[in-house]
Amino acid sequence: MTSYSRHLTNRNYALFALLLSGGMLLGALGFQYLGGLEPCKLCMIQRFPHVLVLAGAVDLLLFGHARWLGRMVLGAVAVLYLVSTGLGIYHTGVEQHWWDNAVSCAGGKSFETLEDMLNQEIVRCDKPAWSLFGITMAGYNALFSGAAALLGLLVFALGFKRA
Repeated sequence: MTSYSRHLTNRNYALFALLLSGGMLLGALGFQYLGGLEPCKLCMIQRFPHVLVLAGAVDLLLFGHARWLGRMVLGAVAVLYLVSTGLGIYHTGVEQHWWDNAVSCAGGKSFETLEDMLNQEIVRCDKPAWSLFGITMAGYNALFSGAAALLGLLVFALGFKRA
């Protein structure tokens, strides 16, 4: 057993997933509620895999599971990160105008009157609200999720270890 593989356990990966997805969701909510950056529909869709990853990570941490069930949960978390990577790449492509958006980004707010509806600002999916070093939030989601997926697949391939 190599020195790095001793640390690639389901528990350590579950802790990593909990911190990564939890941090990414808290960051997105912070940008939304503290920074005033309203998310578009694609931004909202990108949050779902991370919520499911949190559930899988908590499940692994609390219950550990027998070998086969733990491997299934670990594999599911890695696949969810692959889905998140794909969503992040797709949204980045929409932002960069590499392709057209297939998702309607007509806003998701509710309104009480026709005037409220007419005055609603539409949050566009093809206009990045924020970027750092030229990478948007969707791009960072793709990068971090892709790295987490590769790590999860590596842990899965090396064999499930409960410790």
